[in-house]
Amino acid sequence: MVAVSLTLSLRSSPTRARQYTATTACLLTDATGTAPGTSAATAWSEMQKASLRSRAKIQYLPINGPSTTQNAVPYLNTLTQRQCAVIVATGTGPVAATAGNAHRYPTITFIVIDKDQPQQHNLVSVSAANNAQLQAVLQQAIQRHDA
Repeated sequence: MVAVSLTLSLRSSPTRARQYTATTACLLTDATGTAPGTSAATAWSEMQKASLRSRAKIQYLPINGPSTTQNAVPYLNTLTQRQCAVIVATGTGPVAATAGNAHRYPTITFIVIDKDQPQQHNLVSVSAANNAQLQAVLQQAIQRHDA
């Protein structure tokens, strides 16, 4: 009696995990998050494109409750504690909280989606309708932090 052993070897290509840089870019939104048709959805889409080009990690955090400055500040602080090198803010409360507190975090680049905010040392204001400008500012900020 002869025993025959048949071994089927399934070879699959190893799954390659995406290699990220140490830079993290974060989006702070109002309670609607990245709902379609919002400036946050547009910003998130542009951040995804920037991440593909630069390999920076991206994440977003919607505030809970009303879109006020006072309500948004703890969420902004959370992103700074998460070591976000670039923080993009959309919505009334998040933009006001970011503009009012950017000076406290000189090593972080802040981008607010609001054409009426004055520029600061580490804060750039971008119009919601200007995707190309947002993409350029994001790329420059990520590259600066990757260096």
